[in-house]
Amino acid sequence: MSSHRRIDVIPKFARKNPFATAGEAKEFASPLKNFLRREIIFAAIFFTPAFSILAQTGTIQDVKHVVILMQENRSFDHYLGSMRGVTGFSDRNMLMLPNGNSVLFQPTTGTNFLLPFHTTNACLNDVDHDEDSGLEAWDGGWWDDWIDAKGPQVMEYYARTELPFYYSLADNYTICDQNFCSFIGPTFPNRLFLFTGTIDPNGTGGGPVVQNSVPQQGFTWTTYPERLQAAGVSWKVYHPNPDSGFNPLAWFSNFMNAQPGNPLYDRARGRRDERHAAERLVDLPDLGTVGTSVRSA
Repeated sequence: MSSHRRIDVIPKFARKNPFATAGEAKEFASPLKNFLRREIIFAAIFFTPAFSILAQTGTIQDVKHVVILMQENRSFDHYLGSMRGVTGFSDRNMLMLPNGNSVLFQPTTGTNFLLPFHTTNACLNDVDHDEDSGLEAWDGGWWDDWIDAKGPQVMEYYARTELPFYYSLADNYTICDQNFCSFIGPTFPNRLFLFTGTIDPNGTGGGPVVQNSVPQQGFTWTTYPERLQAAGVSWKVYHPNPDSGFNPLAWFSNFMNAQPGNPLYDRARGRRDERHAAERLVDLPDLGTVGTSVRSA
């Protein structure tokens, strides 16, 4: 008997391996919109600390902890587009270009095009993530200028062989394949959406934030952790270096000015690396956010 309850919301069409031939690539292609999914978020929901019994009621009341792991610069299709049953490369509802090709047939020069291609390289060159290149790739909604805007490496993707851990998670838990980045742009705006739900478009708290920059005094609008704190819901941020520049809470004045002993400091900026989140599941708060570190190969 399974030790967890699985809610299967994955579409059941698409049972072929993508890109066996160029013809199949066209027939079973998905929208290149997936390449806009810059930040993959795995929300692992644990029903019991010991993972040893089934959910008791089968409702949201069984959820004890929510753990959010935020990564970046990888789209859904780049990681999981070749998985059977998801709206990845086998999506039948893709955007069609005026020439009759699916949007995966990205124009290069003349009538030439480039399809997504499999790579086994563990370390890839990054592509541009700024707003200007994103809007260029968007091209008024046609999504047909990715090669000119980002370069051919934007079409690379991994498969199960390269990412067995990710595919195991997807196989055993619910996977949400319609997951897009919040902002056509770089790291900071998208992380702000995760932690606050906004980039302050009206500029009342230090925004609007469309680049990787923070005002010296910090941002001043209310974050989700502050709302959780006020509601009596426990939370914690796990990060190898909470002040590395990639912890969004460190960009806000309330957290900047908080001192040890204040929950805004202890829970957001106290050093807790990824291992602690994995090793001490029984001590997890109601909601925990894991920030991965940045390493260069």
